[in-house]
Amino acid sequence: MAIDINKATHDLRTKDLIEKTWLLQDRLNFGNQPIDLVLIRHLGHVRACGVLHVTYQTKKEVKGQYMLCAVFRSCLLLAIPDKSGPGYTVVACVSLTSISSEDPDNGRGQDVAINS
Repeated sequence: MAIDINKATHDLRTKDLIEKTWLLQDRLNFGNQPIDLVLIRHLGHVRACGVLHVTYQTKKEVKGQYMLCAVFRSCLLLAIPDKSGPGYTVVACVSLTSISSEDPDNGRGQDVAINS
C-alpha cells in the first residue's frame, strides 16, 4: 500500500483510485462485527464497483434485492444502503481465492452459485 501511495504523488490515476477506494471503505459498516480500520484497508483497491441484483433462497421463499457490489483483489463484497445515513451495511464478503469463473457458454447455464 505504501508503494501505491508513493506512486500516487506522480500519477493522478493512482491517486484518484486510492481516494475512491478510501471513500468507499470509510462508508462500509460491518454491523456488530469488531472490524478494525486497518483490516478494511487491507482489502486493497476496488477493482470494480456497481449495483448488482442479488437473488437468494431462504427456507420459505426466494428473495432478491439490489446491493452494492465491490470487487477487491481477494474478495467480493455485497452491501445494502444504511437507512440511517450515507453508508452501506456489509451483508457478505466472499473470498475470491478459492473460486473459479467459467464461460457462460459452458453448457450448464449462466447462473453462478456460491456455497458457503
